[in-house]
Amino acid sequence: MTQTSQSPEPPYIRTPGGVAALFVAALLLIVMGGFLTLVQSELMARPEPKDFAVFQTWLGTVLFHIGLAFLAAGLVIVGVRAMLQQQTEALRAHRHDS
Repeated sequence: MTQTSQSPEPPYIRTPGGVAALFVAALLLIVMGGFLTLVQSELMARPEPKDFAVFQTWLGTVLFHIGLAFLAAGLVIVGVRAMLQQQTEALRAHRHDS
């Protein structure tokens, strides 16, 4: 029985499952934070803003920035995975040529 030497497919580096959750959470936080900030900005423009307007504006701003941080983290993870995949394929091609 002869065994043919087929070159196996290069290993595929999978993206962690939590990245999808980061992107979904980022979308929700950015939308919710932007909505809160925009809705309360009219009340903040008054000479004497109410306390709830100040709190909700700050809350919206914080949520928006957390959403941006989640988005940046997800993009960094996806970018690192893509670079690792390229390096793996290059290393495999180099070993195959040698």
